[in-house]
Amino acid sequence: SRRRVYDRTTLRASGRAEGASDQGTPPPCASQKANCAALSELRLIGKVIAVVIAIFLILLGALFAPPLLGDWLFVTRTKELAGGDAIDCGRVDPTQDASPRVDCAKRALSERRPFRIVVDRRGIDSKVADGLVLDTNGTSHLLAYDSAPCGNFLCLPSRREQKCVGAAIDVSPSPFGTGTLVAKISCQGS
Repeated sequence: SRRRVYDRTTLRASGRAEGASDQGTPPPCASQKANCAALSELRLIGKVIAVVIAIFLILLGALFAPPLLGDWLFVTRTKELAGGDAIDCGRVDPTQDASPRVDCAKRALSERRPFRIVVDRRGIDSKVADGLVLDTNGTSHLLAYDSAPCGNFLCLPSRREQKCVGAAIDVSPSPFGTGTLVAKISCQGS
């Protein structure tokens, strides 16, 4: 009874009987040493390229994750301070008229109802934003965010938070001469 024996390297069945000698069969690639060396070199190059790409993607993520995560944490903090039932006056884009969102915040502030508003600013080399929050206890908070306070990607984002004895929000003409109205937050410290 002949049983097939499988070569472990190629997983092909040989016609040899179990226990037969391997001496007459050349190892795979023995007759094509140059091709095998080239194939091994290509596999090594492929692995090196895969490692380089992985390192590049990790570094790319490290560069962009802190600003994105920092902005998300900043906005989340305004939501936490304001409370779940607070009025969300939204986020003011510096290129658009801030009046509707600022009116929402002014109305909530005058009625002493909890609210939150985030005002994006034009940054030169980073993302900058301010937040004004009135919490459920009637305390005003001014929050500030800068994605790169040192001016480049080599530093971590900064967040500051300050309680205000008196807070106000209004609109003023854009300092960039765009004709839009931008939000202006003022906070008298505690």
